[in-house]
Amino acid sequence: MVAYPNASTDNPSYMVIDNNHMYVVEEVPSGNVVGYNISQQNYTLTKINAITFSGAYPAHLTYFNNHLLIANYGDGETAKSGVELLPLDASGNIS
Repeated sequence: MVAYPNASTDNPSYMVIDNNHMYVVEEVPSGNVVGYNISQQNYTLTKINAITFSGAYPAHLTYFNNHLLIANYGDGETAKSGVELLPLDASGNIS
């Protein structure tokens, strides 16, 4: 079982695991996603990187063809709802 580091991620709403990487969206106005490496020895998590993207209040996340696909609720007042497509490099870094 993977222990999620609650102290390092704000209001996680969805996660996806692909091989030895885990990605978590933070359901916040700024639209954040955080990537982690999963240790194959003891299943601990090490943060890879985190980025802020243009969407707001991300609600769903999936992995597809070396990309993260993120659906955003938005805030109901601006055009920050929609879908984000973020590429991943070979090391799991989010671009």
